[in-house]
Amino acid sequence: MIEIDPVVLLESLEESVDSTIFDRGLRYHHSGRVTSVKFLDDPYSHKNPNYVRVSGVVSGSRTYKTVLGLDDSTVLDYECSCPYDMSDEPCKHIIALGITLADCIGQGKLTTHKIRGQVPLPPRLKWEGMSLWVN
Repeated sequence: MIEIDPVVLLESLEESVDSTIFDRGLRYHHSGRVTSVKFLDDPYSHKNPNYVRVSGVVSGSRTYKTVLGLDDSTVLDYECSCPYDMSDEPCKHIIALGITLADCIGQGKLTTHKIRGQVPLPPRLKWEGMSLWVN
């Protein structure tokens, strides 16, 4: 069973970028630009039971597809369809996805009880995927 610690996740996100990128991601989170989140079934997760991949859709100047790979709440890998993804650090879209995930876990909207399918959460978010943890 995978447990994501929101505090450790936020610390990992903050350590992975400079403060400007983190602040932009935080603003994207607060303005509701993360519009979809999905837990992905990943072949690597069978080798490492603590690994989980989360994908999201984030609205910016365009709509970007993002993927965040976590191991014990620590950022391992990431992808974004934005041009900044060519750099060596996560972009603001990845940071926004991670902050949104940490926020929902921290508010108790996600726990370790697995269910399948979609779960109603705040109206600005659409949660999908193979499994979600909800109260």
